Amino acid sequence: MIAVITKYLDPTKTLGPRIKADSGYYSVTIHLPSDCYTSSIKQHYDAVKVLAERHYPTWDVSTMVYGTTMGKRYNEIFFCFPSSKIEDTQDDDR
Repeated sequence: MIAVITKYLDPTKTLGPRIKADSGYYSVTIHLPSDCYTSSIKQHYDAVKVLAERHYPTWDVSTMVYGTTMGKRYNEIFFCFPSSKIEDTQDDDR
């Protein structure tokens, strides 16, 4: 399965707010407007598009799906392709 994790990064004293997209092999960081203190799904998707344009030009990111988790990783969004799925199989030994 191909997956990209995006994460909102809070502003620091020297850098404004950002979103980082990480495929496990490559990552990119996009900068958000300085008055932006929250992130939207579109901004995370834009980071995925930049990652794909730079490092994975054959990816059709328009077909990607996304989701998130609760708890510690609330500011991360996971993107993957819908073709990455588990097929149902029957176990004859049961």
